[in-house]
Amino acid sequence: MAGTETVAIWHIGRSGSNVFGSLIEQHSQISWSNEIFNPYMPARLEKGQAVPSLFTVFNQHTESSIKQYQCFDVKFLSSQHPSIYNSDAKHIYTELLSYGCHRHVLLLRLNTLHRMISHSYAAFKQSYHYKNNQFPPTAELFYMPLNNILVGINHLNLLDWLVCIENTYLDFSYLVLRTAPNVLILTYEEDILPDPFLAYSKLTKWLNLDTEEVKLIFTRTPFQVNRSFISNYDTLSAYLSNTRYQWMLA
Repeated sequence: MAGTETVAIWHIGRSGSNVFGSLIEQHSQISWSNEIFNPYMPARLEKGQAVPSLFTVFNQHTESSIKQYQCFDVKFLSSQHPSIYNSDAKHIYTELLSYGCHRHVLLLRLNTLHRMISHSYAAFKQSYHYKNNQFPPTAELFYMPLNNILVGINHLNLLDWLVCIENTYLDFSYLVLRTAPNVLILTYEEDILPDPFLAYSKLTKWLNLDTEEVKLIFTRTPFQVNRSFISNYDTLSAYLSNTRYQWMLA
């Protein structure tokens, strides 16, 4: 509808985005379209299917909104949604600004090792989300790969992914904080993990909305970073020793 304001939620996946999105979409003044570019990732495209322009995808998910705010997610590693357009997060961000998308949420998971373990475990289990009323299965003993890990369209070893994510966080966060008209920063560790309603409350306050009652639909993927869960934990620990990421084992 005329007057609907768009909100881009930037993350790299396995950051509590589904838990968060399922809360905010229950609000009477917020719509949430999840990852609007996901259907056009190479692995999901049907043979011969053309990739629509960035503006076309954006417009499809915003022009028919009947609520005050229309939220959508963008995964911003270069191997994720930017890869659809052979581009980077800066390009998509700049284009969204030109379309009038002036509100941006950075949803960051600071312990990126835990993010990578969650990613690899979800791929191993072929189960990426758990409903809150679904009793999670007992976590199985899991081998954490150290090499050839696929995220988006690229395969890298674990250490290279940690470096890539760190650099992308720094560069993109600096860009958004410096240039976006309105920014909200949330972290998985402070705003999702202890209580997802913290993130929901911060967003509604940021949007100048009343915090309506909503229900928790999804819960976190069950995993632990220890020997009882990761079969090659000692190898992983040795692999990260004497790196700046060793603290992430905690």
